[in-house]
Amino acid sequence: MNDVEKKIYEVFLENGVNIVSDDPDDEILLDSIEFVSIIISLEDVFNIEVPDEYLLIEKLNTFEQFCDLVNTLIGSELK
Repeated sequence: MNDVEKKIYEVFLENGVNIVSDDPDDEILLDSIEFVSIIISLEDVFNIEVPDEYLLIEKLNTFEQFCDLVNTLIGSELK
């Protein structure tokens, strides 16, 4: 797990979501409040803005998808 993934994992823990599976492609069952809290926390921690099209639980329901999105947004912020 790299530094970005560790921070994302910490955001999940801080929002009361424990990722039980070791497989990053396993679906994470989030309710809408947990989902929004995680998105807001990720935006704060990484100083990013998640585009509206990703604000659907169906688009972000695995740890890997969250990591991919954050890495993409961080990369676009650096350009």
